[in-house]
Amino acid sequence: MKIENINGNLNSVNDGYITFLFYDGKGKVNYEIGEKLNFDFSIKEMNLEKLILSLTKEIHISGIVNVDGNFEKEDENYIIESEILSVRKKGIKQIMNFGAVNFFATLAGGNPIKTIGSSNFYYGQMGMKITLKNNFLTLEGLLGEKENKQYLIKGVHLRNSINLTIDKNTNTIEISDLKERIQTAIERTKSGSNITSNFY
Repeated sequence: MKIENINGNLNSVNDGYITFLFYDGKGKVNYEIGEKLNFDFSIKEMNLEKLILSLTKEIHISGIVNVDGNFEKEDENYIIESEILSVRKKGIKQIMNFGAVNFFATLAGGNPIKTIGSSNFYYGQMGMKITLKNNFLTLEGLLGEKENKQYLIKGVHLRNSINLTIDKNTNTIEISDLKERIQTAIERTKSGSNITSNFY
């Protein structure tokens, strides 16, 4: 992880803010410490490609996103909520490879089918909300809904375009299961099993 240009301001012993750069994105954290720990955060125009490349070579996603969220912790209970929305920027392509397709589909609980089309796919919008509460993760799509399916990613009017939905009735998983799904996504990518039933 690459965090640069960290600055801050302490309003009192228990609250203040921190600014920073995170993969070209301008970040800010406002924090408050009382009976419970609370802070909200935002990262504007983060370079998704640079972030993903620092984590893995199997997954490739190009694009710019805004991230906004909040964290609360009291005793042993905690909740993190974060919204991720794509931002169009001149000169930046919005594409993903099969590794990214596998990752999102596995995260959404999709089943692999035979590969089709190109090795890269264009997308028009990305919008999702991730909630982590006491070791359970909930993934929600923010780009509309159809027949209990929420859109995480919407394509564009191009041949090699892709959509991704998630079932809102089965979109919560335990963190231990999430780790297994991520490992499965990496294994699928390496073995060449690429597109899932959640993509059309």
